[in-house]
Order: sequence, then C-alpha cells, then structure tokens
Amino acid sequence: MVLLPCGVFGYLLFTRRDELKRPGFWVFALGSALGLVPVLLWNWANDWVTFRHVGTQAAGTSGSGIRWLGPLTFAVGQAGFLIGVWFVVWVAAAWCARRTADPAVAFLWWTSVPVWSVFAVASFKASGQINWPAAAYVTGFVLCVAWVRDQLGGQNHKFVMRFVGSGVAVGIVLSTFVHFPGLMRSALASAAGAPTEKDPTPIRKLDPTARLRGWKTLAREVDAIRARVRAETGEEPLVAGTVWNMPGALGVYCSGHPETYSFGLAMADRHSQYDVWHPNPVADAQAFRGRTFVFVGDGLPSDAGVFGRVEQPTLVFHHEEGIPVAVWWVWVGHDFRGFPDKPLWPGRPRY
Repeated sequence: MVLLPCGVFGYLLFTRRDELKRPGFWVFALGSALGLVPVLLWNWANDWVTFRHVGTQAAGTSGSGIRWLGPLTFAVGQAGFLIGVWFVVWVAAAWCARRTADPAVAFLWWTSVPVWSVFAVASFKASGQINWPAAAYVTGFVLCVAWVRDQLGGQNHKFVMRFVGSGVAVGIVLSTFVHFPGLMRSALASAAGAPTEKDPTPIRKLDPTARLRGWKTLAREVDAIRARVRAETGEEPLVAGTVWNMPGALGVYCSGHPETYSFGLAMADRHSQYDVWHPNPVADAQAFRGRTFVFVGDGLPSDAGVFGRVEQPTLVFHHEEGIPVAVWWVWVGHDFRGFPDKPLWPGRPRY
C-alpha cells in the first residue's frame, strides 16, 4: 500500500507538475509520512519484525540467482488469479491508457500499472505471493470499467460484450462453488485420490476452502481434552498452537475463548503477534514452568525436554459427506520446562 502514494507522486510529476507547487500535495505527503510513524516506532521496539518478514519473502529462498522466468510465472499466476478474462481486460486498458490525455484515466493508470510493475520486476528474485500486487487492482479495476465502457461504443462491442460476459459467468460459477463447496466436493475428492497415511486429506490440494472447514470440530475435541485434564489434575490447562495461525483459531472457537499461546517461534515457524505479547512460553518460560498445555500441531522431538511428560496425541478428523477434509494432532504436555535456545526443527526462524 505504500506504493500507492508513490503512484500518486508519479502521476503529478509527469502529468500535473504544477500541483507539486501547491500545498495540497505536501499536506498529502506529510499526512502519509505521519501515518507511518506508529508503524516505525512499533517495529523499532520489536526488532523490526515487519521489515524482516517482508525482506525475507522478497529476498527469496532459492539462493542469490536470477529467476529469468520469474516475470512470466508472475504474469501467468496473475492471469489465473483474475480468471484470465479480467487480466486481459486490465492489460488492454493499461495499454490503451498509457498516453491518455484524460487526467482522471491517467491517475488510474499511474496508481495501478507502476505498482503492478514493481512486483513483476521483483519476481526476478522471488516468487512472492499471488496476492502481493492486489493494491494495483484497487484503481486498476476502475480503469478496466472505463476501457469496457469505451469499447462498447466501438466496432468491437459485440466481441467485448461476449468476452466480458464470459468472465462474469465464470466468476459467478466459481463464487458459487466457493460459497457452497459441497457442490464440488465429491468430484474434487475423486480427482485428488484416496486418502493415505502420508496424505490423509488429499482434497486439500484441490479445494482451497478446506482450510476454512472443521474448526468447530477441532474446538470440541480440544474442549473435551481440557475438561479431562482439568478433572485429573485440578488445574486449568493452557491452550497453544505450534504454527502461527493456530492460536487465533483456538481462541475463537474453544469454549470460553481462552487466552492462547504460540510455540511457533521455537518450531522454526513464522513470527506472529503472539511472539510480541508477553508473557509467552517461548520468551518467558519462567512464567509457565510446571504448567500443563493442550497444544495443536506438530509434535516435539522426544529429546527436546520441553515437558516432563507428553501424552500420546489425539488425532482429530473433520469429515464432510464422508470425505476427510481436515486433520489435526492434539497433544497434552505436562510439567512445562521451557524451550531450548535453538529451534526444535531444522531450518531458520521464518518472518
């Protein structure tokens, strides 16, 4: 999003340079700069974690070489992300508007195409995530609407209507399947293959909505284990996850919305807000010594010494229409002793 003010500056510099002499632009620039101050202060106090996160992803993990096919891969990914049709429309709109005399269209171009291009150039180094250039489409889609409007008044209006209409139809179909995944679950399960011991939920490779499913099933099992531990030990067990996104889900769906914790930093997983909240079991072990944890995710190495005793895990499956959609491992660790200084699994901490 920081690139959007840069796009506005480019628009003014190349199309309306006189505006740079007026106070309005500098009020805008000062407001943008002041808005960044809390972000910078927070990062300064927290080991610049945001910058490390972005820097790690931008640098890539495949070495220092150049990815010569990176921009092509990036463009293909964006085309798929925009159902093909809208990507073609965006490219056509951007091309037609590159030398426009209309200041409104020029503004849309400068706040879309240069932002997108930054990520295209960055793809020479790292693959990135498919959603990274999303800011380019905030104004880019308005630019597309302007282009379609102009085309409907020209000689190719029938072709454009059919082309855009196909994009609308595909979008409606895909949106329907996303909102009602049961309509395609059986077909996707057949295409994904039968579950195996190594891959108990193969449908997740084809169904992106699977990650949204089963959280209440998991929470019920975690609550049952919490109740058992409470009855056996007389104390309230703490709840944790071993990956960055698990504590939030457990805190939402478990009974009573318990305070939850993350083991992720000690497991070489990416940072999360749970690592900067204190006390937490990774950074402040003394505050949790002797406690019992119910935690979800990967197990701990047998020689880690994090707990005095760890029970055998409970395997929790979530099925829909008889198809395994999600699976979790739930562990109970007694007598917490703290994490070693080095990550428990090979690799480096991720940002």
